[in-house]
Amino acid sequence: FEPPLAIKFGAVLRGHCWHEVEGIGGPVRLTEGDVFVVNGRSPLRLSSDPGIVPRAAADEFGQGRRDAAMLGTGDDFHLLGAHVEIDRVGADLLADVLPPFTCLLARSAGAEKLAWLLGRLVEETVRSGPGSLAIAESLAHLLFVQTLRDHIETEAVCAGWLRAAGDPRIGPAISLIHAEPARNWQLKDLARASGMSRSSFAKRFKSSAGMAPLAYLTFWRMRLAARELGAGGNKLAALADALGYSSASAFSSAFKRAYGMSPARYRNQAAMTCGQEG
Repeated sequence: FEPPLAIKFGAVLRGHCWHEVEGIGGPVRLTEGDVFVVNGRSPLRLSSDPGIVPRAAADEFGQGRRDAAMLGTGDDFHLLGAHVEIDRVGADLLADVLPPFTCLLARSAGAEKLAWLLGRLVEETVRSGPGSLAIAESLAHLLFVQTLRDHIETEAVCAGWLRAAGDPRIGPAISLIHAEPARNWQLKDLARASGMSRSSFAKRFKSSAGMAPLAYLTFWRMRLAARELGAGGNKLAALADALGYSSASAFSSAFKRAYGMSPARYRNQAAMTCGQEG
């Protein structure tokens, strides 16, 4: 598979395969019940044997149905794959903190939740009854979130907002910033919410998030701004007020420092990109 340029996940429903993401080491053997997530930025291979000469997935999916491909009889192995639809800013945020390959094995702790979700997802996919598509999409969403949750709880996640959100001491402060980004948060307020002294909180926050607490507040405001601008949203004055800036000029200056261009230019570029994709 060429880089899908989207966050994707897959679940092995039957049999086993070898999964390999280019540039991150050797192939990993996946068996029934295993779930994996890729950040979409690297080519990947799925095979019954790593030594087999690969065939282009685009060619295989070009034969007949675009949503399914079958090699041979298809009796030995079955993989359910999906991509995660998130707005551009959200996708970039998540892809930035996700490793190229994340895997949750069926034998790991807490895998029974995945097994239940997989079972219901397969039922709805096969059943194709009234509402099956909506139910299947919801189950797939839950499967993805559960995989991320277990990854955060069991793996050494790199510093970033995902690691900070999963930190039981820092999480409350992250939640407050996300809930009220326009509020003039002070270090003492965020430290108090986390039940820590200001110095201990600041040190742990930077270790988890990779930046200081108030720098994270600006970071989050700018990501929200980019999402609104990308959707052709609010006028600059209204957006500045919604994100806690005293004026449109103050907001514009902060945005330009973060993205290297004015909010108006960013919005115009986003509109052009959407028009090309449409």
